[in-house]
Amino acid sequence: GLRVHAWVNVNLVAGANELPANRDHVIYRHPEWLMVPRLLAEGLASVDVRSPEYLGRLARYVRSQPKTLEGLYLSPMANGASEYTAGIVRDIVERYAVDGVHLDYVRYAGDDFDYSREALAAFRRDTTAMLSPADQQKYDRRLPREPFIYTEAFPERWRKFRTERLTRMVGALRNTVKAVRPTAIVSVAVTPDLEEASTRLMQDWRSWLERDLVDVICPMAYTTDAIVFASQIAAARVISGGQRVWAGIGAYRLTPAEIVENVQSARRAGVG
Repeated sequence: GLRVHAWVNVNLVAGANELPANRDHVIYRHPEWLMVPRLLAEGLASVDVRSPEYLGRLARYVRSQPKTLEGLYLSPMANGASEYTAGIVRDIVERYAVDGVHLDYVRYAGDDFDYSREALAAFRRDTTAMLSPADQQKYDRRLPREPFIYTEAFPERWRKFRTERLTRMVGALRNTVKAVRPTAIVSVAVTPDLEEASTRLMQDWRSWLERDLVDVICPMAYTTDAIVFASQIAAARVISGGQRVWAGIGAYRLTPAEIVENVQSARRAGVG
């Protein structure tokens, strides 16, 4: 009766404290696919992406933010990166008779990511398609001095653009799994607060459920407070329609007694 789900870190590809030793790792082969924070973007624009300086500056920035950043992330804005990740997932489901695939770190590192060259160029191309030639020329004249002019001029469009690129990647991963194993369950780890998830991490998990891009969400209710835990899971169940939630328990933060208390509190609140 044992069921096996492959757990995949989707966008997070390297830890903050120690970079991979294998030079064939994706961060060395395709540093242009890595998410870039706005704070570094302008300075990195003149740095060769293949140079040690480029990766080094990204890595040092991540290490300087240990409370908020786990490591280096691939960007869903880079088509090559999404195809690479889909290839990894395809290899797993072709090799192994898994019952499901669990997608973790399907998010941006923060709302100040991704300002990489490829992402900014993609947004400019998307935005200029709806501009008049005169308006495009106006913004393009400012671009050399103001590299973020398009994101600043169209902030809501910029947020939606990044969100949709992530959603598109989730759909591609689901299609990859289902093409090989139609009955496999696709689950995804999500930030339980939908507002925080969608505005800070561009993780629009409500639409993922509504569009059937995932079968199950796993809200990361990693609080040590049993009442907060029950509230977070109950809210996610309401949004999901009640039957597509697996509670994510922060066991690494809890004692066995606290885990039991959280589960019992959730049950008292009507969460199965």
